[in-house]
Amino acid sequence: MRQGKHLRDIRRFEKMQVDEETAIDAFAIGCCALQLEAAIDGRLGQHQITGPDGQPLLQDPSFLIYEKCKFASQMVATIGLGLNKASILVFFKDIFAVRKFKIWVDVMLVVVVGWTISFFFSNLFTCYPITALVEEFYGNNCVDTLAMWYSSCITDFIVDFIILGMPVPMVLKLQVHWHQKLAILIMFLFGTSTRETCVQTEMSTNQMGDETTMSLTEADYIIVGGGLTGCVIASRLSQNNPALHILLLEAGIDAFDNPLTKQLQGAFALAGSDLDHDYKTTPQPNTNDRLHTITAGKVLGGGTILNYGGWARGDASDYDHWARVVGDHRWSYDGQLPYMKRAEDHFMAKLDPEQRGSGGPIRITSMTESEPKHRLREPVKAAWEELDVHRNPRGDCGSLRGICELLQNWDQGQRQPANLVYNLRNVDTVTGAEVDKLGVTRDNGSKLRASSVILTDGRQFKARKEIVLTAGTIKTPQILMLSGIGPAHLLSRFDIPVLKDNPHVGKNYFDHFALFQTWKLRNQGSSDESQQGDESAYVKGLPCDWTVNEGTPPDLLLPALQADAANGKVDQQALSDPSRTLVETMVMYSALGAPVPDGSSYVTTSTMLLLPTSRGSLEIVSSSPKDYPAIDPNYYDTEADRVALIHGIRRVTEALLKTSAAKSYVECEQAPPGTPALSGESSDAEIDSRIRMAGVSHAHAAGTACMGKVVDSQLRVYGIAGLRIADASVLPVAIGGHPQATLYGLAEQAAELLLHEK
Repeated sequence: MRQGKHLRDIRRFEKMQVDEETAIDAFAIGCCALQLEAAIDGRLGQHQITGPDGQPLLQDPSFLIYEKCKFASQMVATIGLGLNKASILVFFKDIFAVRKFKIWVDVMLVVVVGWTISFFFSNLFTCYPITALVEEFYGNNCVDTLAMWYSSCITDFIVDFIILGMPVPMVLKLQVHWHQKLAILIMFLFGTSTRETCVQTEMSTNQMGDETTMSLTEADYIIVGGGLTGCVIASRLSQNNPALHILLLEAGIDAFDNPLTKQLQGAFALAGSDLDHDYKTTPQPNTNDRLHTITAGKVLGGGTILNYGGWARGDASDYDHWARVVGDHRWSYDGQLPYMKRAEDHFMAKLDPEQRGSGGPIRITSMTESEPKHRLREPVKAAWEELDVHRNPRGDCGSLRGICELLQNWDQGQRQPANLVYNLRNVDTVTGAEVDKLGVTRDNGSKLRASSVILTDGRQFKARKEIVLTAGTIKTPQILMLSGIGPAHLLSRFDIPVLKDNPHVGKNYFDHFALFQTWKLRNQGSSDESQQGDESAYVKGLPCDWTVNEGTPPDLLLPALQADAANGKVDQQALSDPSRTLVETMVMYSALGAPVPDGSSYVTTSTMLLLPTSRGSLEIVSSSPKDYPAIDPNYYDTEADRVALIHGIRRVTEALLKTSAAKSYVECEQAPPGTPALSGESSDAEIDSRIRMAGVSHAHAAGTACMGKVVDSQLRVYGIAGLRIADASVLPVAIGGHPQATLYGLAEQAAELLLHEK
C-alpha cells in the first residue's frame, strides 16, 4: 500500500514538473511587466501634474509615449499575473486527489479567470486606450478606477491567501525531498506576492490623473500654496524623509517655459499678467482715496517668479521683538539665523561664516562682483557720507544701519525661483489647484482636525498627517475664513458654519509702504557709446549698488509715537529705541518704467518704510473662493509712519540735490505730470502731499494670520489640529529688509518643526 501511494506521489510530482514550467513562464511574464511598469512610473514621476482643466503640464514632449507605455505594461502585467495564478491552481488540481479540494480549486480558478478578464477589458474599454490623444488622458471618460482597484485587491488577497494557505499541509505530506517541497512553497509565495507588488507600484507612482490612485487622494502632508515657503517646505520634507508622500497644491501654472520669468527685464511685464493675482485694495483715505494694486504670484514659485531679487535680512532687534511678542526664542535673530543661513550660498560667506551661509540652494551676490562699475556708484556713496551716513560692510549680519551693499539672488542675471532651486522631484505637484476650503472633522474627543483640502472643481485630497497653508498673506486668511475659521460675525453673514471663532484672522495687515521718485541726470554723455560699457554689468540684476538704512531723529519720532499711543494705534515702546532702523533708500540707475521724456538719462529712488506701524485688515466678501477679499491696508495711517517717511524723502532729496558729490550728476526731480518737483527746500506739507498722491506698496504684505493670535509659536492654528500656517501671514510684527530672506528662513524652520513632530 505504502509503495503504491509513493508511486502515485512520484507520478504527481512528474506531472508537477511539467506544469511548473508553465507557472514559472507565466510568473516571468508578470514580473517583467511589473518591472517595466515601475520604470515607466518612475520616469513619469519627474513631470509636473495637471490642473483642473484636465490638461497635463508637459515638461517633456515624450510624456504621452511614457503614459501609453505604462498602460501597455499594465495590460501585459494583468495577463501575466492571471496566467500565473491560474497555472498554480491547475497545478494544485493535478497533484492532489481529494475531490473536495478539486472542487474548491475549480471555484478559485473561475474567480481568477473572471478577475483577469474583467480587469483587462475594464481598463481597455473604459479608461485610457493606447490610441488616446493627450487631452483624452485626463478627461471624464473613465470608470471609478479607485473603486476598481479596491475591489480587485480584495479579491486578489482572498485568492492569494487561499493559494498560499490551503496546500501547505498537503505539500508537506508529499513523499519528495525537502528542498523540492521548499521550492514548491516558494513558488506559491511568489505567486501571492506578485499582485501585492503590483498594487504597491501603482499606489506609489508620482503620476496624478483623474484620481486614479491612492497617491492622488491621500498624502502624508498637503502643502497649500506653491510659492516661496511652500516649495521650501515640500522639498525639505521629501529630502529628509523620502518615505513621506508630499502633495503640493498651486493655484497657478508652472511657468517654466515662459522666457519672461528668467531675467529681471521680464519682471516688469509679469506684474498684472496671468501669473499675478493682481489684487486691488479698497479706496485708501490716507492716499487720496486711491485703489492700490498688490502684486502676488499666482504661479509655481510664487513671488520668487515676480520679485526684483533684493536680499536683505532685518535688524537683529526686529527678530528679537518678534520673539518677545510670542514668547519663544526660536524666532529671535539668534534662533532664526541658522535657518536663514541654510538657504544661502553667499558670495562672501568665507569672510564671516558665522553670519553668512554657504552651500545652500540660493546664490547671494551683489554688484561688487560685477565689472565694470557704474559711474554713479562712488558719487552716490559719497553723497550719503556727506550726510554723515557711514559705510556698513556687514549690513546683512544683524545690523542694517548705514550704507550697505544691495544683496540680490540673481545668479549671473538669471532668476532663482524657489521651485527650481529647491528640488521638488519627489513631490507630487498639482497646478491649477484652486482651493475652495479645508475639510474639518471631529475626532472621538470632539476635537476639530483639518483632514482634507477641497478644490473648486470638486477634487478632494486627504492628509494623513498635517495640512500646511502657505498661500500667502491674502489667500491664507481667505481660506481659513471660507473653512469656518475666523470672525464669527463675518462668517455668519455669508452662511459659513463657524468652526472656530477667531476675530484675529485677517487683521494685523501691514506692508512696506514707499515712495518712488525719478531724477533727471545732467547731460554728461551717459547715453553715448562711450558710457554704455559701465552699465553692462547692471543687466544681471537690479541696477543698484547701495541700500541706505536710517532711523528717525528722536525729536521727530517720539512725539509722533506718543500721539499714536494716545489714539491706541501704536505701542510706544516698540519703536522708541533710537537704534531701530525705520527707512531704507535705494538709488537705481534706471527710470524703471517711469514715463520720462526721451533724450535724457534718469535714475529712480525708492524710499521705503521698514517698520510701518499702520495696521489694516482684509475680509471675505462672499462664500466663494473666486471672489477676492476686500483688502484695506490702511497705508500711511499713523503719525509715526508719516514723520519717518517724510524724513526719509527729505534725506534722499538732500543727498542727490545738495551734496557736492551728487549735485554735479543730478539736475532735478522729474515730478509726475501736473505736480511740482520736490527740492531741498520743500516743506513737510509738500512732501506729505506727494506721498498721499503717489505712495505705493512694495508688495511685502504680512501679518494677517499672526503668530500669537492665529497660530502658536510652532505655527499650529489655534483650535484646529493638523493645520499649520507657514508664510508671511504669520509675522506678528514688521521686519526690516526685504522679506524673502526672512521667509526662506521661516520655511526652513517650519520644515524642521514638521520633521521633528512626534
